[in-house]
Amino acid sequence: MAITHPFVSTKADGGDATLVRPSNWNANHTIGAGTIVTADIADGAITAAKLAAGASDVVVGSGTFTRDMSTASGTQTVAHGMSIAPKVIWFLATVVGVAGEAAIGMSNSLTSRGLHNHHNITANAWDTDGDVIHIFVSSGNDYRGRPGTINGTNIIIDWVKLGSPTGTITVSWLAIG
Repeated sequence: MAITHPFVSTKADGGDATLVRPSNWNANHTIGAGTIVTADIADGAITAAKLAAGASDVVVGSGTFTRDMSTASGTQTVAHGMSIAPKVIWFLATVVGVAGEAAIGMSNSLTSRGLHNHHNITANAWDTDGDVIHIFVSSGNDYRGRPGTINGTNIIIDWVKLGSPTGTITVSWLAIG
């Protein structure tokens, strides 16, 4: 990680190597592993939290999966391939080609929230609740999902089927660990 000062000196180095020189001021600085425990990123400067010694860069994963809404309530295991448990996951879900069946949600393993299109029940209406995925097919027929477990290997989605919805949900996800 390169850190430089916003000020750059245009003066030439003097002959005394025991004094701080302009080239020292202008140079990238070295930060030892584990010396930054917390920092904030703003305007391109460091602002993300760094873990203690041995900290590594942020790990990002993304992918897609599908769920057939005629499938009974149950769990679905989605491998994320990140080798660490994601800290937050965003979900975008839709039944491709069907108006009014869409959801946007996020989960940080402690809490989940989602924004869901209710157009098939009430025109131009949206709702929010604790499901990251909630597809409303018609009144009394919907399919809901939220992460039950997020670990270093998988995202396990707990699905609840209400009524007799049909169609296939396509979910795109983005995770940061």
